[in-house]
Amino acid sequence: MDPRLEPLFATVELNDHLFSNCFDGVDAASAQRRFSPHTNNMSFVGAHLVEVRFFLISRLGDPVKGPFAELLDGIRGIDELRRFPAPERILEGWKRGGELLRQRLDGLDAADLDDPFPDRLPSGDRTVLGCINFLLHHEAYHIGQLAMLRKAAGFAAMAY
Repeated sequence: MDPRLEPLFATVELNDHLFSNCFDGVDAASAQRRFSPHTNNMSFVGAHLVEVRFFLISRLGDPVKGPFAELLDGIRGIDELRRFPAPERILEGWKRGGELLRQRLDGLDAADLDDPFPDRLPSGDRTVLGCINFLLHHEAYHIGQLAMLRKAAGFAAMAY
């Protein structure tokens, strides 16, 4: 593995742990609860993160389709979604995505990381490495949202 990936690989591991902890003991009704018309629910945020992981995996050379691709296809916001995946399915998708992402990261060399990323992301570094870094930040951002939604639903704080 390229040494530049070592801290990012550690971030994937941490995000896997924290994401799972956010959903620990959360039932479907709680995961689908919205606390205002202006907020997302845990199911929507979780499914979004799973799909973004699969997006990254596909851009790293594994043309795999995410488990919620059809559900979220063309959806621009939570108000357009009529059904939500259960927490168990979200966790299954996250676990599978984590396994595939670690495999893809482990197979990347310096030349791969220095290639331009095929999509435009709001990252100053437009290389594959820069976009991996940005998307892992994106995961952490939404994991923080999941932690707040979990607490708002009456569950214990997310555990590290």
